[in-house]
Amino acid sequence: MTILKNLPSLWITINPTDTHDPIVQIFTGQEIDLDQFNCNSGPDTSYQATIIANDPYAAAHFFHFIIRAILEELFGITVPKSRKGCIKH
Repeated sequence: MTILKNLPSLWITINPTDTHDPIVQIFTGQEIDLDQFNCNSGPDTSYQATIIANDPYAAAHFFHFIIRAILEELFGITVPKSRKGCIKH
C-alpha cells in the first residue's frame, strides 16, 4: 500500500489543558513545590480556571512551553529559541 499510495499521513491536534496542570500554577506566580506536589491537595479546577482567566499571558506561556516540549521531546523537532512575535522565556 505504501508503494502505491505513499507514506501514511498523520494529523493530530495537541490540546494541553491548563486547568489541571501544576506547571501553569508556577506561570501564574503561585508558590508550589513540584518535588513534593500532591495533585489532591492543590487548588480545585474552578479556582484554577479563574486564575488562568485573569492571567492570559500565563496561559499563552504555558501553551507555548508545552507545545515546545512535545515537539522537541516526542518528535525531535528543534524549535528556535526566540523569534519575533513569539513568547520568550
